[in-house]
Amino acid sequence: MYTLQTKQLSHRFGNGQMAVDHINLQVPDQSIYCFLGPNGAGKTTTLRLLLGLIKPTAGTINFFPNHPSPNRVALMQRIGACIEVPSLFHHLTAVQNVAICANAYRTPKSRMDEVLQLLGLADAKNKKVSQFSLGMKQRLSIAIALLHQPELVILDEPTNGLDPQGIAEIRSTIIELNKNEKITFLISSHLLSEVEKLATHVGIIHKGQMKFQGTMTELYQASSKAAKLILSTDNDEAAMQLIATHFDMQPIASGALIYSSIDQSLSLKINRMLHDHRIGVSQLQWQDNDLETHFLRLIQNPTL
Repeated sequence: MYTLQTKQLSHRFGNGQMAVDHINLQVPDQSIYCFLGPNGAGKTTTLRLLLGLIKPTAGTINFFPNHPSPNRVALMQRIGACIEVPSLFHHLTAVQNVAICANAYRTPKSRMDEVLQLLGLADAKNKKVSQFSLGMKQRLSIAIALLHQPELVILDEPTNGLDPQGIAEIRSTIIELNKNEKITFLISSHLLSEVEKLATHVGIIHKGQMKFQGTMTELYQASSKAAKLILSTDNDEAAMQLIATHFDMQPIASGALIYSSIDQSLSLKINRMLHDHRIGVSQLQWQDNDLETHFLRLIQNPTL
C-alpha cells in the first residue's frame, strides 16, 4: 500500500520551463523513499507541490489513499516537513523553539521532551540555537516536524552541508524512527552514496522527468544488467556465431564484440568456450557498472 501517490503531476514556471513533468510518484507505507537527482532536477519543486506551497499545472496528489482526510488542515496534521533550510529562531533555545510549534499543535510538554530525546537533543535543550552545529539544527528541525506524531515526514536535503559525522547522525536517526516509530519518510537528495545507506525505495528524477522508480534491490539489478563485455579475438566472426549459438546473445555494437547484460561468471564461460574452440582472445574486458555509473547513465542517456 502507498502513503503517497501522484498521477501525471506537473508544474510549469512562469517563464515556460517545465520544472516537474508528468511524474507518477509512489511512496510505499513505512518506507524510506529517497528522491534522487542532480541539483535543479525538480526535487524541491515536487516537494513544494506535495505540501501545497505551490500549485500544480496538472496532475493529482493523493495522500493516505485508504484513509482520506476530510480537509487539507486535517491532512497536514498527518504530515511533518522540513523544506530547504531549517526555519529556527536562533536567539532562542532548542526547547523554546519546540514550545512555539508545540503551542500551535497543542502538543503536551511530555511530547516536547520526547522528540528532543528521540533526536538526541535532551542535553542541549536549554542551549541557544545560535550555538548549535548545522547537524544539531537539522536534528532540531526534524524534532519539530515530529511533534504532532505524523505518519509521513518529508525532508528536503537533510544532510546538505553536513560533515561526515553529522550525515551519519541524521541517517541513523531517520532509520531508527522508520523502524521504531513506523514513520514513512520521503527524502530528497543528490548524494547517491548516502541514498545507498539509507533508502528502501528510490525515485530518480532529471529535468523534471522520472527516470527510475523502485526498490534499492531493483536499482542494483538494473545496474548489474548494464555491465558490458568487450572482446577482441583472432576470428571475430566465428566468435560471434559461437556466442549466439551457445548463449543466444548478439553484440550491441556493429563491428565490435560488445555485449550488454553480462555478469562476470558468464564472461568467464564465454572465454572458456572460445578457448575450447581454438579462438585466440586478445582482449576480454568486463565493465562492471556500479550504482553511480548507472545513475549517470540514466540521467544522461536513459536509452543505454
